[in-house]
Amino acid sequence: MKGKGSFVYLEGTSYEIGYNQGKDLSVIPNIQKMLFEDHKKSKARAEDTLENFNKYCPELIDELQGVSDYFNRDVEELRFIQDSYLMGGGCSLAAITPKMTVDEKMYVFRTYDLSPNISDMRLCSTNADNKYSHTGFSVSTFGRSDGLNEYGLCVTFASCGVPVGNHPGMLKAKVDGLNFMVVVRIILENCQTIEQAIDLFYELPIASNMNLLIADRFEKVAILEAYNGSKGHTIEESRYSLATNHALLEKVKIQEMSILKQSVVRYEAMDQYFSNKQLVTKGDMKAILKAEYPKGVSSLNYEEGFGTVHAALFCISDRTMEFSFGSPMRNEIYQIKVGDNMPNKGFDIDLKNNSYGRNFWDLME
Repeated sequence: MKGKGSFVYLEGTSYEIGYNQGKDLSVIPNIQKMLFEDHKKSKARAEDTLENFNKYCPELIDELQGVSDYFNRDVEELRFIQDSYLMGGGCSLAAITPKMTVDEKMYVFRTYDLSPNISDMRLCSTNADNKYSHTGFSVSTFGRSDGLNEYGLCVTFASCGVPVGNHPGMLKAKVDGLNFMVVVRIILENCQTIEQAIDLFYELPIASNMNLLIADRFEKVAILEAYNGSKGHTIEESRYSLATNHALLEKVKIQEMSILKQSVVRYEAMDQYFSNKQLVTKGDMKAILKAEYPKGVSSLNYEEGFGTVHAALFCISDRTMEFSFGSPMRNEIYQIKVGDNMPNKGFDIDLKNNSYGRNFWDLME
């Protein structure tokens, strides 16, 4: 199976960014059916979402208004408004501190594992007026799954437990609030340090069950977890920190009824890999990203909705990002500096499937 990835450079006022995205997206066949509902599914749902957006990210409303105006549609008809709480993904996350790197630089890496059919496959450099510049992958066009901003704050997301979403195999949200993709973008655009990110995390109403691994230019790392409305965090002291798709904090663990065994397998693969090394190079980090499950964190299980749709290695010290669309096992790795443009706008992706058997979905109590 083959796929296509894209890069977009976004700049200007939030409204201009939205309007220009509408213009760029308009060349895609049936794009309005992808972006908008034919009718308002739930006016109350749209009003609740817009109320939260107006309170916590009003500039995002301006962006959504821009794209809606381009298509001459009501902003409340956007699927992003109607379904902004309905998405998730499986991921593997790691932060490697300068205490463990040969070049004494700070790194974060991640895989994002999902069905290509519901993934944007789109990298964005976003330079909105009065917001921090950042580069990361989009979710549902307007959200973000991860990114690094101009101040060296890196945010990466993984579902905690079975993802909350409106797709087969996902759970219904048990609390009202913002989805991870909005939370990640708000933090990237408004925070410089993990302390600021933690404060904002507790302020925001969050519907998603999620792990966030966050690192900053001061070489600090934090893991933040939200689960059915409960929240917790820890400041990491280790040379390296890891997260996959199960709870790590005790107050969250007690709520998690079961976990995917393969989440533990990926966590332990990374833990064993780094625990056996005194120092690591960038090449070592790429090696575990490229290694296929169960020995590494690249997954090719696309047909069952759990394949690596993108991978990223962030160097916080240099404000750079190396990335691949699809698994880096089979796809080229590119590099970009935070906030920059790049000449490549389209990317061919190898999404050849490899299933891992029924045991891949086994649960642990």
